[in-house]
Amino acid sequence: MLPENSFVERLEMRCFRNHFSSVFETGGREYIQLIGPNGAGKTSVLEALYLLSVGRGIYTRKDSELAQAGQQGYFVEITWNGMNRLGLKFEKKSGRTVFENEKIFKQWSEVLGRFRVVLFRPEDIELVVGGPRFRRQMLDILLSQKKRKYFESLKRYRRAYRQHLGSFSFQNGKVQTAFEKLMAEEMPILFEERKKAIRALDKLCSLLMERCGFPGRMSLSYRPAIPKFVKEEETSQWTAAALEENRRLERGGTQPIFGPQRDDIEISWNDKPLREFGSRGQKRLASLFIRLATAVIHYESGVLPVLLLDDVLGELDGERLEGFLMLLKGWKWQIWVAGTDRQNLPTDWRPRRIFDIKRGTISGVTEF
Repeated sequence: MLPENSFVERLEMRCFRNHFSSVFETGGREYIQLIGPNGAGKTSVLEALYLLSVGRGIYTRKDSELAQAGQQGYFVEITWNGMNRLGLKFEKKSGRTVFENEKIFKQWSEVLGRFRVVLFRPEDIELVVGGPRFRRQMLDILLSQKKRKYFESLKRYRRAYRQHLGSFSFQNGKVQTAFEKLMAEEMPILFEERKKAIRALDKLCSLLMERCGFPGRMSLSYRPAIPKFVKEEETSQWTAAALEENRRLERGGTQPIFGPQRDDIEISWNDKPLREFGSRGQKRLASLFIRLATAVIHYESGVLPVLLLDDVLGELDGERLEGFLMLLKGWKWQIWVAGTDRQNLPTDWRPRRIFDIKRGTISGVTEF
């Protein structure tokens, strides 16, 4: 069975970032290009789509920061795959209202995973050179969109972990133990789902590199935050060992260092840690492969996501750019590309609708 497409046919933005009122009618085109100078509002368009997929902005979780300066809220809505509508309205006084077609929801989590996007941006190099939180965030967004069970488990674990840390001020062992039990219920789910996802990402990154014909071998390995005395293949022992060692650390006045909140992914190139030994070009390419692999995982789960490319094509040289663009064209997903140059896409990327953007407004629309 072919995956369900997620072609955006219409995007409306009101009082969102620097857009007072913009409507993008795509005509169901496969390729959408956003052209304009820096600061024109191209990324804001991608951010509106990202918000309707993930439930937060690219750079902030605060809705008040997404509203246009001087406004009391914002409104964003998409129509995709014919008659499907998904929207979000925010008002500073009343908060969020989420709606899908004729249904209204108060919690974003109720529509999480319905509409999926994968965002590529220059900052993605942090997946390789940045701290573990960048890699965990990538993994958590992927799994939360794909599996409701994971999202709910992650939410419960984070709540119990925060409460567990806060309970130390009360010096109440029973309270601490109660929160620890709640954490223990969720940890095996998080460990196992992350392990499976990283195994899938590792396989896909290798296949994508082979398909491009790029030299070298890229690999991803799960590095769960568990004590060294536990073997990584003994997954059934991870939770008990992590909690036991955390108790020992806490008795000595040290914060816990084991558990899903400290997990990491090791990224290697030709069996060497890419962060320490890779070139800038290899790190950039690896981050793009990881993002593309997450898109393929969505594809394999039955949903074809929308790809959002924010000024990333200029980061690649000729050969790497050609190989990456060839990969993108291998699937029938809709691609939104933001950049300052009208000429940076292959001529066979058509039919393409091009929106010229200036100062938060659409100044022109052309077909190619």
